[in-house]
Order: sequence, then C-alpha cells, then structure tokens
Amino acid sequence: MSGKKYLRYLHFLLMFITNGLKVQTFLGNPVFFYLLRIIPKKYRLKAAFALLSISPHYFFFNIAHESWKSSFKKYWEEILKEHSRMKISRRALFDSLLKMHINGSSRIMDFGCGPGYLTFISSEYAGKVIGYDISKGVLECARILNDADNLLYIHSGKEGLSVFPGNYFDLIYSFAVFQHMPDGDVVRALQDFKRILKPGGKLLCHIPVTEDHIPASSRVEVKSNWLWKRIHLFFFVRNKEDTIKMLERTGFRLDSCSVCKEHSSVKDDIFSQHIFVFTNRKE
Repeated sequence: MSGKKYLRYLHFLLMFITNGLKVQTFLGNPVFFYLLRIIPKKYRLKAAFALLSISPHYFFFNIAHESWKSSFKKYWEEILKEHSRMKISRRALFDSLLKMHINGSSRIMDFGCGPGYLTFISSEYAGKVIGYDISKGVLECARILNDADNLLYIHSGKEGLSVFPGNYFDLIYSFAVFQHMPDGDVVRALQDFKRILKPGGKLLCHIPVTEDHIPASSRVEVKSNWLWKRIHLFFFVRNKEDTIKMLERTGFRLDSCSVCKEHSSVKDDIFSQHIFVFTNRKE
C-alpha cells in the first residue's frame, strides 16, 4: 500500500473514532471532550490543534496529512499556519460584514461556531456572545483556543435552541454551516431564529448558491450509507431565489444579498460565495 493511500485510510479511521454518532458531528465523540479537560494544561493547545486537523470541517486536513510524509515538525508548522490563516480570514469577515451590526451592548449568537475564531473576535466588540455548535469536542477546542469573559460556548443538546428565551439576541450569524444542512434542518433553525431574535434584529447567513464559484470536489452527493455519512462532509448548493423565499416565508425581510468578496479581498472559499442579510420582521 502506498504511503498516500495509507494516510488516507488512517484519516478515515481517525474521523470514525473522533466523530459523534449523529451525522456531521465532527469531533463529537464525548471521549475527546473529556480528554481535553483532563490532560495537563500545557498540552491542551497542541491536543486541540491535532484534533481539529482530523476533521475536514475545521482545519484543512490535507495540509497536515501531506506534511506527515516529511516530519511531525513540518506537520506542526502547517497546523500553525492554518491557525494564523483562520485568524486573519475571520478578522476580515468580521470587519467587512459583522462589525457594522454590533455595539457594546449587543447579544450575539455564532450559530455553528466551530473552533470559535469568529466568535472570539465578536466578543471584543459585543456585550455577550454565544458560540453554539452540535459538537462537544470542537466546543472544547474553542474554549482552549478562543475564550473570553463575555463569551459562552453552548452545545446544542437535545433541547436545541429552545433553551434561549424569545426576543433575546440582537444578531445571529452563521458561516460555513447552512451548506452542510439539509432543507428541513435549515427551516427548523430559521423558525427558532425568528423566535429568539429581537424584532428588528439581524440575521446574516453565508449560503452558497448555484451561481457561486464552488470547486467540483465540494459538490458531494449525500449517500444513504450510514458509514459514509459518518466520515464525509455534506455540501448543499442552493438556488438563490428559493433560498430568499425560504427565509422570507419564515418571517425575515431581505436587506441585501451579495458575494463576500465584494466586501473584502482576503482569499478564502467563503469569500467567493454569497452572504444574505435579513431583518427579523415585527409581527
């Protein structure tokens, strides 16, 4: 077996071990959540980086897995580069798309926050920020990498968004999340957003649509096989007009729809795709 094929199978095995039982819960295995809590503090940062490099959803595994061929030193160098890239690209996203909607008293939710890079930046300007995600493992990585006093990371759990009171948030935003959710899950999330957002509150959604530049490798057909679903990342590309209608039917008013790169020149796949800005309509 070639070295490249061996690493690919190793990658799948690591994903199978670290993922949760529910599909798309990368790093959702509770064992790794507790592991990150009990290992000595001086090792937690590297442990968080190592776990994030396994998932295709958080860090780019291919960067790290190619570097394994040379040395573990090269592996860590590539991971740190990815860490820096994430900080730069999320800062650009915040400055160009979110900052204008936030003040010192704002209550914000980062829906599908992942490792918390954008969540942390938001906490520098807002009154209170909630980072919300379905994976306990990635939330623990976020606490290690991107924590702040006015920031709270919350696992979705069985109760989901029902744990939040109505008319609570001033802003909800979501990047690189809806593209991995089927329509039914998106509609349920939007219905919850409608309830927990204040009247006049803002909803910013990054949603790839058919006219966006999306690599062919990202257009993954979801299969019914349970094992396949455990280790692959879903990717749904939607029709722009249908997406707008779906949000408007849920109770939101479209403010703007544009490609992210119109607002920033940073190179990142998100910047070649669409951002939708909505206002929660008053009843």
